[in-house]
Amino acid sequence: MQKRCIVIIPFFLISIIAMRVIQSVFSKKANLLLPDGIYSYTKYMSLSQVLAAAFALFAMFAKASEFSGLDFTTIAIASCSGLFLTISSLCGIKALKSGTMVLSSIFATAGMIVPSLLGVIFFSETINIFQILFLSILVVSMCILASASKSIYGQFNKKNLIFLIGNLLSNGMVMFCQKLFGEIKPNGNVSLFSMLTFAIPAVVLSAALIFIKDTDSYNNKPIAFPKQIYVCALFLAFAVFIIQQFVTILTTKMSTVLLFAFVNCGATIISALVGAAMYKEKLTFKSSAAVIIGVIALIGLKIFE
Repeated sequence: MQKRCIVIIPFFLISIIAMRVIQSVFSKKANLLLPDGIYSYTKYMSLSQVLAAAFALFAMFAKASEFSGLDFTTIAIASCSGLFLTISSLCGIKALKSGTMVLSSIFATAGMIVPSLLGVIFFSETINIFQILFLSILVVSMCILASASKSIYGQFNKKNLIFLIGNLLSNGMVMFCQKLFGEIKPNGNVSLFSMLTFAIPAVVLSAALIFIKDTDSYNNKPIAFPKQIYVCALFLAFAVFIIQQFVTILTTKMSTVLLFAFVNCGATIISALVGAAMYKEKLTFKSSAAVIIGVIALIGLKIFE
């Protein structure tokens, strides 16, 4: 059994790294291809959620968990999780339109601040002086990355900041919903919860497309939705599915601190490297230092949790 774990853990970790690379490559590519407009964003997010729900549904039946545990509480929390996931996706799209990948990544990862603060209110958890210190360091890292992003894209205004903060808060609320589900339903059907988190917004967004005009507001021509977007959405949905499944499995096989540092901080580093290698988001001394400072802050926040 121990030998099996020695083989499985590296396989899962390598797979997660590979999926993080795929996620970084195709998220930016999708944002570059996606036309502006409510219809385009709604259609893309609907497609992404449908594909993710399909992968989650497959995993659910593969585990023979089926629909056991389907009740009002599960549906309600999954609905909230799906709502915030949709908002996070939209803010992420807009943030990547005018900012670097690593900046968007570290703001999304910093969403862990939200469940930490809400845990104090709802679960009688505490925040210590070390967490406040590392939180301050993380804010400094974000400011430096924002400055570096401005030097690349030539702008950083209130709108950019709103989308980044929106991504942080909404992504944090997704984490809080996951934690809330675990607290209220310790023996709940996690696969079912994940499937509903994707499926509920998929249904709502798909229905919304009926009422949204699919023409350009400027010349009243049909909006061209590039076929490559479907490829990007497929790869991204698969990557998210694999990451979620493998991380869930590894929670019982690795320490939380090590797993968190590898998955979340690894995502920030990969975003920086992919951005530099593929999308001309040059890594300067300032941005590299900011990434290192941010990673240290994120690890510190988790260690002293």
